[in-house]
Amino acid sequence: MPQGDNGDTVPPFGQELQVRGVLSPPVTVQPNSFGVVEAVCAPDEVATGGGLLVQSPPLNGFNPSLINTGFTPSNAPNMWVVQYHNAGEFQVLIHASATCAKLVDAS
Repeated sequence: MPQGDNGDTVPPFGQELQVRGVLSPPVTVQPNSFGVVEAVCAPDEVATGGGLLVQSPPLNGFNPSLINTGFTPSNAPNMWVVQYHNAGEFQVLIHASATCAKLVDAS
């Protein structure tokens, strides 16, 4: 424990930001179809950002139409939502990623 001005031991104080990454399970999106995928943080965390990972066969090329990513009025603050349109000829797997954060007591 830290020491005060007069040498007394004082408990730690304050908070610090704890950050971690989350990857959603894969969602299959068929050709010329739409898909939605959600990366969900713990209930006591907030999704502060995120992204999209697309696993596409080489023949499909990379020609998606990303419709929306992030927060929507209907999703909770602890999830990152990606809406995706597969304009290719083959199915793809998509994942959403989220950066999850919360305040914890400083050690």
